[in-house]
Amino acid sequence: YFESLKKLKADHPNLWLITDEAHALQNPTTIQYRFVNEIRPLFIGAWFLTATPILNNLDGFYHMVELAKPGFFGSYYRFRNKYYILEKSTLWLKKKGRKRATPKNIFEQVGYKNLDILQEIFSKISIIKSKTYNFSVNYRSTVLSDSMKRFYIDAAAGLFSGKVISNNRTKKSKKGKQEHCGARLHDLQRVVSNSHNDLKALRNKDSLTEKEVLLMKTIKEVIDKDQAVLIYFSYLETVERVKYIIQRLQKTLRIPTIHEISGKISQKERKLVEDNIKPRDVVLITSAGTESINLQKANNLIFYEIPFPIREFIQACGRIMRMNSKFDCFDIYILEAAGTIDTYKKNRILAN
Repeated sequence: YFESLKKLKADHPNLWLITDEAHALQNPTTIQYRFVNEIRPLFIGAWFLTATPILNNLDGFYHMVELAKPGFFGSYYRFRNKYYILEKSTLWLKKKGRKRATPKNIFEQVGYKNLDILQEIFSKISIIKSKTYNFSVNYRSTVLSDSMKRFYIDAAAGLFSGKVISNNRTKKSKKGKQEHCGARLHDLQRVVSNSHNDLKALRNKDSLTEKEVLLMKTIKEVIDKDQAVLIYFSYLETVERVKYIIQRLQKTLRIPTIHEISGKISQKERKLVEDNIKPRDVVLITSAGTESINLQKANNLIFYEIPFPIREFIQACGRIMRMNSKFDCFDIYILEAAGTIDTYKKNRILAN
């Protein structure tokens, strides 16, 4: 592909690069970023299009701008010193073969500064066309039952990585407990959502947890306004679990249609969902439904599972808050099982 671009450049010297969804180019370690970085010198200029130029922090923003206009902000360290508030701290590291840990000074980001200057400088290379949206974020919270808390503690200990052999015990996998703590975070969320595979043999599938009851109440709250609602999930197992519950209550809640947009739904089917959303419909979406799709026939979004990446949260909100929406107000609902991983992820959203 790179060679074909070089040949194109030979015949057409005044090439421009147009990059849609440019926020995907904020991590210089990805293949996408490295590829665009390689081909960038072939173009006399670039247009980068995005609705979310700033995601988790200013690092990604810096790297994205560096691709569009190389050298615009100067070096990364100059940018960091100018706009980041840094605090010196000590990290103790223990190397193999050494009995004692050794200190290492690091500088942690604790805030930002000079953002008015950054905005003024960025305006020299940016054209911003935007609309102000009237939206509200509504927090709904519940508490797990004692039995669910026990499952949650087992998942935290890594016991939910094996095969269920009885109603209250799990058999460890051949490798024993999960070694990677990051994997347990996913187990924790699936336990809170009552969708973990191990729970299927431990719980009555027709019995609703406290968080599932909270979700049904929130859906009813929206449906009673005679409006459609999107529900965001991180895991397909949770989509299947919630779909089963809603189907049982579909007539009671008077829901016309339950739609789904996930990785297993084809592009053609996703387009049909986009066209056919009606008032009181429910649309179940995963990250596959958070980019390059317009769901502005709805103006309500429930986060049953809050995504880890801030980017996904923003993109999901962008499905309903579209420039051509007929709605004046938008409602975002964040559901939380208090004191669990839900609280941690909710706090990350609040901090941003």
